[in-house]
Amino acid sequence: STSNATDASFSITPTLTMLPSNATCAMPTAIMAGAPAVKGNTTLAAAASGPCNPGEGAMLFYSVTIPANTRPTLPVARSGGQDVRARLLDSCTAMTCAGSAVASAGGPATLVAANTTAMPRTVIVAVGSTSAATPGAFTISASNTMLTANATCAAAQTLAAGGMVTGNTSGGGAAPTTCRPTDGGQLFYAVTVPGNRRGTLTLTRMGGQDVAMRVLDNCMAATCQSSVATAGAGAVTLNADNPTGLMRTFIVCVCSTSAATPAGFTLAFSASGTLPTYTFAREMGRMCEPLGAGATTIPGVVADDVASAVLPRGVTFRYWGTDYTQLSVSSNGYIQIGGLPGVNATAGNTGLPSAAAPNNMAAAFWDDLFPLNMTTTIQSAVLGTAPNRRAIYQWNNWTHFESRTLSVTFQIKLFETTGVIEMVYCSAMPGMDTMNRHTGSSATVGIENDTGVLGAQPELNTA
Repeated sequence: STSNATDASFSITPTLTMLPSNATCAMPTAIMAGAPAVKGNTTLAAAASGPCNPGEGAMLFYSVTIPANTRPTLPVARSGGQDVRARLLDSCTAMTCAGSAVASAGGPATLVAANTTAMPRTVIVAVGSTSAATPGAFTISASNTMLTANATCAAAQTLAAGGMVTGNTSGGGAAPTTCRPTDGGQLFYAVTVPGNRRGTLTLTRMGGQDVAMRVLDNCMAATCQSSVATAGAGAVTLNADNPTGLMRTFIVCVCSTSAATPAGFTLAFSASGTLPTYTFAREMGRMCEPLGAGATTIPGVVADDVASAVLPRGVTFRYWGTDYTQLSVSSNGYIQIGGLPGVNATAGNTGLPSAAAPNNMAAAFWDDLFPLNMTTTIQSAVLGTAPNRRAIYQWNNWTHFESRTLSVTFQIKLFETTGVIEMVYCSAMPGMDTMNRHTGSSATVGIENDTGVLGAQPELNTA
């Protein structure tokens, strides 16, 4: 009763509704490849949404048994006006999703898995409304594609120098785990580069879906040596450099840039290129070149451990055998050459070459630099007349993070046509510093290519 003084009578009439058998992961509905689509509705779903977007609606569960060496495609389409999410789980106890996609008015959610083993494998698909309050209706089906012979790295197809292959990623294996983890299933190729040679890989998409390739040192590599993707009909290239005197084999992985949409491609390989080389020559008494009235102050770099956005260079510059028109400038005394996907401002210098970021760099004074005062800047200018221009980048009045009293000013000069790089030191004042940091006791001077395999280093932590 709502009153402390008056009693009230009442009755309770329970209504029991049977939950669907697949309302729990322990009793999933089996989905058979090639069978008609199965209908579902989350109105009576009971299990709260699990991994991936946990605040959404309750889920229904389906099992898919994948035959050996098979790639299933699992489209989930909404049947009404409410979006639904499909989640791919390795098991009922999985804490993370192996895949997730939303079925909306724009199209179905398509999940793709791969079984690269010799035994059948069962996965779970959990489907729930994207709204915790509004249930969603849907259909789910499955179709299988046999994996191609080179769907695993262990079975990589040999691609000889001078050869070209045509492929389609519909039979690709597992998706990448490094470099491009959101791409589709991969096909693997093995290419061998002779000692002291450059291998060049050229990838072209066939059809409307873009493709990507990655170069790995071996099947166990935890990181990519390099990667690139097409962006339209044009071809893209990657280099596989072998600076050793022995034959070296690299792994090349090709995949669609979409996890749901396979792609056709051609992959060509040549190994006739010679490795570009650089030599350093010291010259005493060289003065910094005045930048002139046309000098530009580069914004956003007068701070600790920062890098500029990718900038137009003003001249085309050939670096390690590739022409570039862009670069990024770091507050820590180096430039990164090319339109890199992520610029870098690493303070801790290392020896060169090194596969660790930053790569494709030229370092005149790579150290933990810090703005000294209001006169601290990084400026740039393009001087001369084509085809003999030079792009100059000048660090003005920088100090060291741990010293804050020394002052260094220096230039990196990039010469059009010749590809010459000059590093010129305008001034170096110790201030109160007693560690000779102003003359490079904790700095790297050198260059390296985009993969960190090739490089030249005249100075490392040498005053």
